[in-house]
Amino acid sequence: MDGLIVAKAALNRLKISHPNVHEFSEAQMLPAAAQGAIGVEVNTKEVSSDISDLLHLINDNLTYQATEIERLVVASMEGNCLSPISALCKIDGQDAELKIRVSNQAGTDVYNEVTRFKLKNKVDAVNDCIEILIRNGAKEIIQR
Repeated sequence: MDGLIVAKAALNRLKISHPNVHEFSEAQMLPAAAQGAIGVEVNTKEVSSDISDLLHLINDNLTYQATEIERLVVASMEGNCLSPISALCKIDGQDAELKIRVSNQAGTDVYNEVTRFKLKNKVDAVNDCIEILIRNGAKEIIQR
């Protein structure tokens, strides 16, 4: 191989370091929505409330909100895990920044959008951003 792209989290977890590594910047490559977040799904009808309560204790609320926003973007574009949609939501206190990049499968037609908002306004801000994406042809780009 001449090159290999691997998630930095995987290299860190495996304690692999190599001198010839290039770390992509966000400008070069945004991650897929919810990349790196760990999710636990439970059937509340079959799981005791004690386990559900325990899961609520270990949940990181800011990560949960960020991944919820990122996944909403993908869903609004009618995307799936193979769709060329990147979304990264960073939350700092009550301030949030959402970066979105969509492209065609070849990566030759790319559209970027960035929005900043207060968490208390996240529903309206994210919906406004999604409207901008759709109005600017993001869905059509993804389908090319």
